[in-house]
Amino acid sequence: MSKVNSDFIKGNLTPENKRIAASRNINIKICLKCHCHNSINATKCRKCGYKGLRLKSKQLEKRG
Repeated sequence: MSKVNSDFIKGNLTPENKRIAASRNINIKICLKCHCHNSINATKCRKCGYKGLRLKSKQLEKRG
């Protein structure tokens, strides 16, 4: 097994991989009807077909 794969298994993410993961979690669209997560390029919901999509809020969430 290569070193890169073993780092992922252990949970050691490089700063570059953390940035990529964060951008994938933030840059999505949410369906207004069923609240399904869709890709940023979607024009309609993948689950219900509804065309009303919004961008996910970029605001940081505080969890208690």
